[in-house]
Amino acid sequence: MRTVSGIAASRGLAIGPAFRLRTAELRVERTTVKDRSAEKVRFLTALAEAAAQLADVRTRAAAETGADTAAIFEAQSLMIDDPELLESVQRDIDEMEVYLEDAGLDILDIWMERRIRRVPVEEYLTRMRVVASHLNAGYTPEQLADLHEKVTAATTKAAGPRGFEYTFTKLYAIARKPG
Repeated sequence: MRTVSGIAASRGLAIGPAFRLRTAELRVERTTVKDRSAEKVRFLTALAEAAAQLADVRTRAAAETGADTAAIFEAQSLMIDDPELLESVQRDIDEMEVYLEDAGLDILDIWMERRIRRVPVEEYLTRMRVVASHLNAGYTPEQLADLHEKVTAATTKAAGPRGFEYTFTKLYAIARKPG
């Protein structure tokens, strides 16, 4: 028997096969995109390659550890194949491009970051009240109180043990005046 030590996920002792995580070196190359259409094709090709790699990992995991354990990769597959996510990314980038061109600017770069946040329900509701405060016009105080109660109930119901989870997106662009 061989003893292996490492960072524990929980207290106790485990006897069985161990999985050794080996980290790969990740290189990110920053480039300026000249042909946006070609870049979109490159992005879709990368998604297809990622989907194929994930399917391979899932197949190997099912063979080695069983279908139940390998099912964890299903959520990742769904994210890669999510047409709504892909359409929203493309729509947002296209809109930013139009805004910058209409302003007479040369586009140097456009990119988007999506993050998942988990916060306590009350923190999320406070943030949304500030962000959406301009939508309150035309509502009576009673209607706003009723709406707040319904939104609070729905958000609380949707929250998990780690808080309410939502996707936060930022769209960035770098542009300059021509010449």
